[in-house]
Formats: sequence, structure tokens, C-alpha cells
Amino acid sequence: MAEFLTRLAVRPAAVVAVWGLWCVLTLALAAGQGFAIDGPDNHMRLFEVRDLLAGQNWFDVTQYRIDPPHGASMH
Repeated sequence: MAEFLTRLAVRPAAVVAVWGLWCVLTLALAAGQGFAIDGPDNHMRLFEVRDLLAGQNWFDVTQYRIDPPHGASMH
């Protein structure tokens, strides 16, 4: 196992190429499914990202849309 890791460390371009191929394949599969957001957990993650982009503090884990006006903690 150590020899395998040593060979990977010597060839960072190969590791980056495989990672890039994995990303392209994952995006292609997601595009084939229409980038579906399944389930309420994924919707809440999307709302959290939208709130962060809108200026909510990183350390404020409150979702105000769950229990207005006080909100509910996500952790």
C-alpha cells in the first residue's frame, strides 16, 4: 500500500486527471437526471447556501424560514 501511495505522490498530474474525469462524469450523470434535488435535506442545504450567499453569518446556523420570526437551529 505504501508503494502505491508513493507512486501517486510522484504523479500528481495523473491524480488530477483522474479527479477531473470523475468530476466530468458526475456532472454528466447529474445533467442526465435533470440535476434533481431529492428530499427535504437537500432542499435545506440549498436554502443554507442561499442564505450564506445573501449575507447570513457563517456561524449563524439558524434557519429563519422554519419557525418565523425566531427560526430553528440546524445543529
